[in-house]
Amino acid sequence: MRKTKIGVYLISLLAVYYVYHNFFFKTTIYGKYVNRNVDIGPAIPDVANSEDTLVIYPNNRFVSPFFGKGTYSIEYGIDGTSIDLKYGQGFSSGVISTHIERMYFSSPKIVIDRDLAKYYEKVD
Repeated sequence: MRKTKIGVYLISLLAVYYVYHNFFFKTTIYGKYVNRNVDIGPAIPDVANSEDTLVIYPNNRFVSPFFGKGTYSIEYGIDGTSIDLKYGQGFSSGVISTHIERMYFSSPKIVIDRDLAKYYEKVD
C-alpha cells in the first residue's frame, strides 16, 4: 500500500513538471524576448545572427528588428506549446515553426535550434 502511494505521488509530480515545462497560457507568452547564443555555431538562414529583440503582442502580432512585423499562432499538443511566426511579404516572407519551453523555474524560451542552443528568452 505504501509503495503504491509513493508511486502515485512520483507519477503526479512528473506529470506536473511536464505540464509546467511544456504548456503555457497565452498571457505567459506575451512580452519581450531576446535571442541568445548568437555567436555560437554556424549562421542559420532566416535566423538573426546578431542581437535581436522579439516583442509578442496579445493581438497575434509580433515585431522584431530582424523579422520586421508579423503574425503568430499558438497551438497546443501532446508535446507542448508550439508557435508559428509568420513574417514578411512576398519573396521575403517566411514561417518559423517551433515550440516554447522552460527549464525548472526559468523564463520561457522560444527554441530556434536546440542543437546549436539558439533561442529567444523572455526578459519582460
